[in-house]
Amino acid sequence: MAIGLGAGIIFATIAVTVARYRDLPESIPIHFGLSGKPNAYGPRVAIWIVPIVQLLSTASALSVGAQAPHISQTFWLALMVLCLAVQLLIIAAATSPTQRLNRPVFWGVFIATMTFAVVAASR
Repeated sequence: MAIGLGAGIIFATIAVTVARYRDLPESIPIHFGLSGKPNAYGPRVAIWIVPIVQLLSTASALSVGAQAPHISQTFWLALMVLCLAVQLLIIAAATSPTQRLNRPVFWGVFIATMTFAVVAASR
């Protein structure tokens, strides 16, 4: 079940990226400071970094999963959710006039996914 859910999250990340790719400016924010203001930009194609991270993390989780399947699946799922949220936030920032990251949403998702991962892995 975890594998199917994770694959669905990766598919959703890729689908959103494909759907919004043409809406992105030629230069997109790729790193944000603590204020939520971008402090580094990259070409539009850089938006594919997050889905690539998801795919590489999946390959890593599959290779490590045999040693600690419950913990690795839990952390992998949390990472997939976090990556999807980050991708949505980057797209939203890139297409907004201010290009600012929504910090409360980012930190809320980050804290929620990491808490889930730690609690679920400790069971």
